[in-house]
Amino acid sequence: MEIVLVGLNHRTAPVEVREKVSFTADQARRAADELRSRGILDETLVLSTCNRSEVYGVPPETSHNCLSGLASFLSEFHSVGPDILTSSSITITIATLSSICSGCPPGSTPCF
Repeated sequence: MEIVLVGLNHRTAPVEVREKVSFTADQARRAADELRSRGILDETLVLSTCNRSEVYGVPPETSHNCLSGLASFLSEFHSVGPDILTSSSITITIATLSSICSGCPPGSTPCF
């Protein structure tokens, strides 16, 4: 299974930029719904904290490269240039994602 990630965090963008692409709870739900309804992603997780705004997702099996569509959607959604977003196709485990969501560094003793 391929999982894609597009977003930014405290290592890749200053706070002024992170503020522009943060999600409220309602915006996160709306973005996830739109990404699925447009066929950009089959499964979606929108993560937005003071240090990061990221969208993790599973692209459709027929998609050869959904990263550009995802980056375009997010830049349009937040009215920012696509050059401020970082993207990658990654293999991620549930433990790693849980660590990120809980604030524990990957590889550390779980905080939960």
